[in-house]
Amino acid sequence: MARDELTDPFELAAFRLLDQPHTAAALTRKAAARAKNAAREEREVQQLLDAWLELGLVFTDGGQYVHIAPSAVNEDLLRLDFMRHAQAALDAAEQPARPEPVSV
Repeated sequence: MARDELTDPFELAAFRLLDQPHTAAALTRKAAARAKNAAREEREVQQLLDAWLELGLVFTDGGQYVHIAPSAVNEDLLRLDFMRHAQAALDAAEQPARPEPVSV
């Protein structure tokens, strides 16, 4: 299974929001509210959505986008990834400083 990690705070917020359909404009606004100091222009969000569409990560219909990552598989990968980061933090004797990435 191919895997990619989203670590950018804005992209992570945007991807999580796409569990429900959003237009590029709504996604731009809502992801900016969740990822403080990481806002993007709507054209940049559209480019991101186009890239995700090309990778097969999102589906679009009528100008709305939704991710197609199966939640059960994604949740398993999130748990494994969290455990990997948590162990690395323990090994380094420090706490994780950023949100955990989403594996897609």
